[in-house]
Parts: sequence; C-alpha cells; structure tokens
Amino acid sequence: MRQRLLSETIKFIAILLIGIAYYLLVSHFGISIPCLFNYATGLLCPACGITRMIIAIVHLDFVSAFHYNMALFITLPVILVIFISYEIAYIKSGKRKLGRFSNALLWFEIALLLIFGVLRNIL
Repeated sequence: MRQRLLSETIKFIAILLIGIAYYLLVSHFGISIPCLFNYATGLLCPACGITRMIIAIVHLDFVSAFHYNMALFITLPVILVIFISYEIAYIKSGKRKLGRFSNALLWFEIALLLIFGVLRNIL
C-alpha cells in the first residue's frame, strides 16, 4: 500500500506541475492547445472553454468560469469526487475499479457532456 501511495503521489505532483506549466504558458505567452474538433468543424466540443474555465477558477472568477463551460463547471466537484474515490480505492486495494455508483455517475457525466455539446451549438 505504501508503494502505491508513493507512486500515485508522484503522478499527482507530475500532473500538477504540468498543469502549472500550461497555466503559465497560457497566461503569460498566450500559447494554448487548440481544439481540433472546433478547428475541423467550427463547432464547440463539450470541453471547449475548459482552459479558460480553470484559469478563471484559479483567479476566483466563478461567474466567468461558469460561462466558459457551464456543464463542466457544475459537474467538476462530482468528477473530482469520483477521481479521488477511485484513487483511494486503488491505493487501499491495488485494484483499479470504480464502484457501481461511481461508474453510473461517470456514464451519466459522459451523456450529459454529449448533450451539452449538441445543445451549445444549437442554441
């Protein structure tokens, strides 16, 4: 268990450092990863606006964050709870498996984001 905790902590720190580096690139140099779906179709994908949303959250501008991507802003706490419970279960048991409720919630999230992706382009 201790080895899994150390391994997952190192992965978390690496992802956090990559996120900070990306934030600095976007904030200071305007360099960001373009949305290939938007580039190819001219439509907004369900995740369009997530970078701006996260930057707004970092700046505690929750109103702007909500407007950049409403669906992800509202469901972000649920996604984080699912991720944290998944990681805790892995660290404790060594098995990478979601519980039934978390799995159903994740599929609901995917369906919600697909519906949001369609509606945001229609309305």
